[in-house]
Amino acid sequence: MSSIIDDFAAINRAGPTAEPIPQDNEDAVIVALFERWFAARRAADPLDDDDEWEEQLQRADVIEAKILLTRCSGAAGLAIKLYLAMRMENSGCGDIIHVTHNPGELCALRDAVRFAPILEPLCRDYLARETRALGDWILTADLKTVVAEAQP
Repeated sequence: MSSIIDDFAAINRAGPTAEPIPQDNEDAVIVALFERWFAARRAADPLDDDDEWEEQLQRADVIEAKILLTRCSGAAGLAIKLYLAMRMENSGCGDIIHVTHNPGELCALRDAVRFAPILEPLCRDYLARETRALGDWILTADLKTVVAEAQP
């Protein structure tokens, strides 16, 4: 089994590519891997033994690396990768994104759930809470400035 560090080293060696999007549905692979990742993370929750817990999370980390290394072929795969990137950036661990007040991230995540409904249970509470906060921000902002800045 390769390590996550080895897997990401392979990405760095490959560098950026402009390969055409494959005709087969790699997003189906990403969704299936995400289901396995989520199940592996859930399986760690009830474990009392620290070594078993760590081993189970390492299994989930390997699956996560496979998700990130699989090229997207559509919106669902990209949505799942967005979720994982936001999870890493904002909470560092756990399954649910906890800390971001960035309206751009909020709107992107809201749209990501539309393309990958498997994300909805993980994002439901966060999106409800942050959407209210975004609404408050819009109400208190200078609306002329907000609208002017939103124009292309």
